Amino acid sequence: MLTFLLIEDNDNDAQLVQRALLPLGDSYTLKRVRTLADAKRLLLNPREEIHLILTDLKLPDSEGLNVVKALPEYLPIVILSGVTTPAMQVHALDMGVQVFLDKNKFEWSTLPEIVTRVLYAAKNRKCIVCDVERHLVIVQTSLATMQQQLTIVLQDMRRLTEIETWLFGKRTLDEQVPGAVDIIRDVKNYQKWAKIAFGTAITAIIASLATAIFG
Repeated sequence: MLTFLLIEDNDNDAQLVQRALLPLGDSYTLKRVRTLADAKRLLLNPREEIHLILTDLKLPDSEGLNVVKALPEYLPIVILSGVTTPAMQVHALDMGVQVFLDKNKFEWSTLPEIVTRVLYAAKNRKCIVCDVERHLVIVQTSLATMQQQLTIVLQDMRRLTEIETWLFGKRTLDEQVPGAVDIIRDVKNYQKWAKIAFGTAITAIIASLATAIFG
């Protein structure tokens, strides 16, 4: 069963919320507190699992967007406020609030539908987070494998340079081994190809990750 937290000190407004949510039936439990401090204590209680917060912005111990700042970002928040401005609404939405409702203007009968939409969106976000985490594991594994391969290539290059110095000193390779310069050039070209392939693979992985997130 879902649990909603209502932060509202006004009894009349709290009753309006309770009546408005009646169409949702027994699918939820509504827990009401009057202050932000009480809300924080409840949210920190490991025995409590809150799925949605409905809050006023004028509380005895806090008001305005300070209320939003004090609430956890991982929970969907619906604001029910009688004191609001367009700028405040935009700022609240930028802070992660899902819906900002003006108590004096919106139809209370629409609250169940609004809450249902907010919960559905929150569930989808949670699924996206799970997909992102799964893709990040794949990315980390792929990058580690490619890094190992690139390290091997670079080690081979260093060994080749050491052998070149040990065998031929400061004299040119062409004076010692005909065609050796071509061999060295081919190996260095392979090194460049490995670096390019490494970068291309990273780009492909990032594109795959973006697809998983944004569809």
